[in-house]
This record gives sequence, C-alpha cells and structure tokens, in this order.
Amino acid sequence: MLWKFKTLILLMLLALYGNAQTTAPGLGSWTVLNLRGKIKGRFNFTLETQTRSLKFYNQFFYYEYKGGVSYNINNTFTVFAGVGKYNTYTAGGNFKRPMLANEVRSWFEATMKQNVSRFFFEHRYRIEQRFFTTGYRNRFRYRLALAVPLNKPTLGYNTFYLSTFNELFLTNNAPFFERNRFYIGAGYRFSLLTLQLGWVNQFDYKPSIATNKNFLQLTLGFEIRKKSDSPAVLPFNED
Repeated sequence: MLWKFKTLILLMLLALYGNAQTTAPGLGSWTVLNLRGKIKGRFNFTLETQTRSLKFYNQFFYYEYKGGVSYNINNTFTVFAGVGKYNTYTAGGNFKRPMLANEVRSWFEATMKQNVSRFFFEHRYRIEQRFFTTGYRNRFRYRLALAVPLNKPTLGYNTFYLSTFNELFLTNNAPFFERNRFYIGAGYRFSLLTLQLGWVNQFDYKPSIATNKNFLQLTLGFEIRKKSDSPAVLPFNED
C-alpha cells in the first residue's frame, strides 16, 4: 500500500507547484449541489449543478448542470456515463457576455475504491468528449482522493470526515497537460444529506498564459434511498 501514499504525495506536490505560480487576487466561490439515488439493483443516478465566481459570491463567470448513470460492478469498482452543459462567461461581472465557452460534454469513467484501516481511497479515471461551438476536443482525467472518518471507523451516516484529492487534466494535443486541481476540506454526512466545506486550488496551463485561482467550495449532497442502506459512494463531487 506504500505506493498509494507515494502517489498521493506526488500529486499534492504537483498542486503545490501550481500554487507557486502567479495567483489571481481574491478568493472565489464554488457552490455544488448534487443528488444521488438508486434506480434499481446495481444501477444508480447522479444529478449535479455548480456555479463559480471570481470573487466571494460575486462576479459569477461559470455554471454547469449534468447527470449520469452508474453501475456497481462490485463493492469496489463502478462505471459511469454522463452528459452535461457547461457555460463560461467573460470576467468582470455576473455572467457577463460575451460567452467564452459554450460546451456540451459527455464522458465515461471508472472508479475504484480501496481502504487501508480508516483511510478510504478513490481512484477515478475519466475520458471526456467535449463539443464546443468552435469545435471538438478530447480530455483525460485522473483523480486520486482520500477520505478519513473522524468519529467512526467507516464513512457511514452521522460521520465527520476529512477529505482531499488531486486531479490531473490531460489532452491528446501538445502540450498535453491542461490543468491541476487540488482540494482539501471537511464534511459531515447525515442520514441522507452531506455537507462539505473546503478549499480548491485550480491551476490552468496554456502555452501563452498560466492562471492559478483559489476557491472556497461549499457542497450540499442529497441522497434518495432507504435510510437502512449504506451510502452509495464516497463523499466526493462529480466534478
């Protein structure tokens, strides 16, 4: 299991590298609402919407909404297919036009869960198909996440937890590296509601310019299932 810790440390170092670059002033906001539930048997659904702002709940420049269906192959391995709408606006106002990006995106992903004592890991591999008004792009993502329950040995209901992840964004065109996203935060999982608060650092790279931005992220997650059922997934967004 040592390699998992080494990988997590490496990804965190990449995030710190991104944080060493020039950082956009101010703390932005990043709000997430998601809904998860069981369809039938091993099939589940996820719906999610997000908004982001460059200032603290001001100068909103981005929103998205998406949904998808997952299938639990077993207790540790899940596959997912989704589709969503993503809109990015000009900086300096609230959804200020003209729009910078008008995107429809589909994706396929595989998620593997592992735990070592109280350390719960999640490996997520995603392939995205991105359709813009200006053309088509592919993107490949890998996220390594870790959640640690504080008041219970597992991530069941009525549990305080700490969580962190780092995600790499790659493309099939040079220079291939597009983005690094790092998160650290804490949350509480009620019976059918999860409340999570954390800090996100997002480093975007282009040959002409690199930007680095910090956000305060608030997540409200709802579940539709019997209270007797165990939580379907680890407490991470479908970002």
